[in-house]
Amino acid sequence: MKKRLKDKLHAKKNAKQSAEETPDAPITPSQIAEKIRAGFDDLRADLHKVIDRFDDEELLRLGKESAAYKDVVKIVEIRDQFFAHKNQIPAADRPDELVADLNRVVKEAWQKLDEKWKSAEQHFPVLAESLRNEWGNIKIEADRSPFQIELEELKENFEQAQILRAQVGKALEENPDNPEAVAVVEELDAAFEAGKRRMSKLTAQTFRQLIVNIYEELNNDIANTGDEALIESIADTSAAYHIRQYADVMARSEPALKNLHPNDKPEEIITIFNRTIVESRQKLKEKRAAAEARNPRLKKEYPMDESYNKALADLLEAIKTRDEMAETLKIAPPEKRPEGLRLLQEMDKKIEGGEQLLANEYQAFQNHARAIDALRDEVKLASDEELKHLRQFLKENPAEMIDLQKLLAEEFPE
Repeated sequence: MKKRLKDKLHAKKNAKQSAEETPDAPITPSQIAEKIRAGFDDLRADLHKVIDRFDDEELLRLGKESAAYKDVVKIVEIRDQFFAHKNQIPAADRPDELVADLNRVVKEAWQKLDEKWKSAEQHFPVLAESLRNEWGNIKIEADRSPFQIELEELKENFEQAQILRAQVGKALEENPDNPEAVAVVEELDAAFEAGKRRMSKLTAQTFRQLIVNIYEELNNDIANTGDEALIESIADTSAAYHIRQYADVMARSEPALKNLHPNDKPEEIITIFNRTIVESRQKLKEKRAAAEARNPRLKKEYPMDESYNKALADLLEAIKTRDEMAETLKIAPPEKRPEGLRLLQEMDKKIEGGEQLLANEYQAFQNHARAIDALRDEVKLASDEELKHLRQFLKENPAEMIDLQKLLAEEFPE
């Protein structure tokens, strides 16, 4: 028996209420990683299938509106969102590996789509030529993402449109009743608003890709840095140079990023950019510590001062005298041996005490010198902008970080 419409609606309402009463349990970060990893191969295969099977002529006509292009953009968004929250994934779930895998899929997909587009142009040369200057054409280069290419083209068109807007605006001022000028100004202003929104989104997408590229490059730099180079001077390694370089890029880019549309999550982009720099510094330091543990012979030793060296020479001379006395005592007459042994024991105590004092002084000096060296590395690893903020903080807080203030004044003057 068929249900009446009101019965169907009632059933749907009950089903909806039931679903609301038993909401799904929130997905944990580990489960997110597990879901992506479990469906990874299917994701990649499906994406390649969509690109391969897409009609060449339709691809040329639709361009960026095609399912092939949009599906690649979806994968990019999945990669970007996972990367943005990867620090919430436990290390045991290997989030870094998953980021690398997702980024590889993105690169493969762009390459495959580029090959598909070029093949379509060869199969339909007349159509391709007729659409050559259309906005929606798919453009992919090895060193620039489609987002970056479109952004640069849009900026150029935007500048030209601004010149035109100024000319039309001037004409409108001279003749306010010109309906054609009014219509053109309104159309240009609407285009500007749409263009600004599009530029904001493209800028966000371009920076997200840039940050992932920087993350991979710094990881490779750190992995390829040898133990000896790290121990000798961590701040002079290629990895340290690139960390400083990208920290400066971050500082220069931050004002522009803050002006992005709120929907493009500018604060999130700034956070993951900073996080990438901070994590890379930490990884480099951890690798240096591991290198020192593996190679104790390479651990840097710092020359002691003149006072310590004189005390050490005096101690060595006392040990020599003690050894000579011990040899003489072996052939001394029996009646003189008790006194000799007493003097020998007194010398042993003084020598042991002197050795302990020098050992303590040596360790304290080495620890302090190593701490100063670590501060030196921190300064060298810092970007120009970070160093500027540090100097300003120390000027405002002269009683803080005395060793660092002295180091900056002596070795890194403004």
